[in-house]
Amino acid sequence: MNDAEEEALVRRLKRGDSAAFDDMIETHHPDVYRLAFRLTGSSQEAESLTQEVFMQAFVSLRGFNGRSRLMTWLHTITVRKALDSKRTREIVPALSLSDADAEPVANTPDPSETAHSNEMKGMIGRALLRLPKEERTALALVFYEAMSYREAGKALRWPVGTVAWRVHNARRMLREMLAGPLQAEGESQ
Repeated sequence: MNDAEEEALVRRLKRGDSAAFDDMIETHHPDVYRLAFRLTGSSQEAESLTQEVFMQAFVSLRGFNGRSRLMTWLHTITVRKALDSKRTREIVPALSLSDADAEPVANTPDPSETAHSNEMKGMIGRALLRLPKEERTALALVFYEAMSYREAGKALRWPVGTVAWRVHNARRMLREMLAGPLQAEGESQ
């Protein structure tokens, strides 16, 4: 959705156009759900959280000032709802929720490559679960949701420097956690 289309959608939403609300849900549901899943680690909780996010957006729409993109605002609501609930016991950045990770049959790697890739994803996933909640959240927004530090800062109500530090710290911690297993793997080959 380009800027002009988004501005038109927001105007329609603020006028109370129910079709515009349906358009917003249709457009942004996959992104909100994906982030909710990464924050909760459960498809059932993610769907429930996604519904809560859109209900909150409907109630709060008049307060949307347009200083950020609509998706950033929805991500902000998602993060706040997740952090405000008990759902944040485990923030799980899902490693592959999109068809972009799927390879066409003609390009299917050999089974040993697939097993190695799955093992690596598992190691990374376990390491991500060991990160402190704040680092996981910052990393999920910046790395998985491709938000800028500024957008993530708005969503989390953190200064940009705090977001940058948390992402840096998360990456450093991941490198340290994965250094042993990766070094051992390199020695065994």
